[in-house]
Amino acid sequence: MYLDKIKIYLFLQISKFFILILFIFLSVALLLQITRLFTITNFIHIEVFDIIILSIFLIPNLLTVIIPFILIFGLLLSFIKLN
Repeated sequence: MYLDKIKIYLFLQISKFFILILFIFLSVALLLQITRLFTITNFIHIEVFDIIILSIFLIPNLLTVIIPFILIFGLLLSFIKLN
């Protein structure tokens, strides 16, 4: 019974930090992509809505690159908190 509570607690702690770092990394990456796309629109006249759609299409590619780092940092923060 205690082992199940410990597993649930560890899972909740790790997933909490995983989601937190996921949003941090994703927001930074999207801000960088949007600024890069806005500079491109100065040369090619594209609407702002199209830039947002293009940025949303880049999210799956970004996730495949940053998920290992997110997992490492999430585990690191959760085990630091447990110490």
